[in-house]
Amino acid sequence: MSKIHIFGDSHSRAFRLLSPRGGYTSKYFSGDEVSVNVYQAASMKGFGKRDSTLSVREDILSKVSNGDTVALAFGQVDLELGWYYSLVVKQEDITLRRFLRACLESYDVLRKELTEKNCNIVIKGINYPVLLDSIKAKRYVGRIVTEAFDNDKEIKKYLLLLDNKYPEVFTRIRHVNLFNQLLEDFSLSNSLKYYDINSSIASELGIIHEKYIPASFDHHLVDSIETRLIYQKALFEAIHSK
Repeated sequence: MSKIHIFGDSHSRAFRLLSPRGGYTSKYFSGDEVSVNVYQAASMKGFGKRDSTLSVREDILSKVSNGDTVALAFGQVDLELGWYYSLVVKQEDITLRRFLRACLESYDVLRKELTEKNCNIVIKGINYPVLLDSIKAKRYVGRIVTEAFDNDKEIKKYLLLLDNKYPEVFTRIRHVNLFNQLLEDFSLSNSLKYYDINSSIASELGIIHEKYIPASFDHHLVDSIETRLIYQKALFEAIHSK
């Protein structure tokens, strides 16, 4: 029996194995010991901070043992929220590529520590955006990046900046593709396995297929049996690829 640990942000809820009581036992990991660890709002950048308030890196290291398989699924928070926080609130003069490389430098801190434990590391790329409509997406991003402020004038200033800088969906998809290419390059240069699920969830238009979009105002993929099986199958194939 293999021991597999999956670590990720809230989008990793889809990795949770289907309940046998529901009649949908996963055929992919039935002979493995699998743990799914979800960290709300966790970002790659936090791994480079020794005093990160979430302590995600420390928690991950405490749960893995020598030789375990570790799947890492972070980065969605960095691109969908952290990037705009840097542009709008911190008003940093930084390109997207430089921002993403800084994320990978932080990811590498965790990678090195897991490598010291002889873990087999698998890296998942991030998903295409679920909030296709830019007005809805800006409402979500604006709420999150300004939640620490209570001054209405200050909040309005940041929301105006966000309105001017926030791109339409196809530009956001290009950003995802850039990030995933950097993640794949990072994986290959460190002899890690890489995969993403975008080819399985995209329509012929190159955006998220509508069947994976929730009817409610939610930035996660719809939580369905099909979505969970896509997550599990892609990870299974990545782990067992040569």
